[in-house]
Amino acid sequence: MKKWKLFAGITLVFALGVIAGALGMGLYFKQQMLPFKGDPKARKAFLMERLSQRLDLTAKQKIKFEKIVDELEAKRQEYRSGLRKIRAEAISQMKKDLTPDQQKKLDQLHQEFERHKKKKETRKW
Repeated sequence: MKKWKLFAGITLVFALGVIAGALGMGLYFKQQMLPFKGDPKARKAFLMERLSQRLDLTAKQKIKFEKIVDELEAKRQEYRSGLRKIRAEAISQMKKDLTPDQQKKLDQLHQEFERHKKKKETRKW
């Protein structure tokens, strides 16, 4: 009987640790990563603030860094649109070897993927 209680106690402590860790990570991501979700201006402001504080940037350095961050955001947007094009091309290539019924299923899978992606992008922590 005592071994059972010991095992149950250890399991309970472990389970509580897992729950506490999961909640802690959720709060961490909410605090640290949320500024990266949303509009590019908020992402830029967050990044510039971080760089300014941690690197103790001068005014000239801040101006140069802002230009670099703007270029980074433009490249990021270009990259994302490029991925959409690549995905669309891949799906059209896949459709060539599918029956009409399979093509409909592939379209449904792609729509589910897009909905999931959009939901993930707009999700608030």
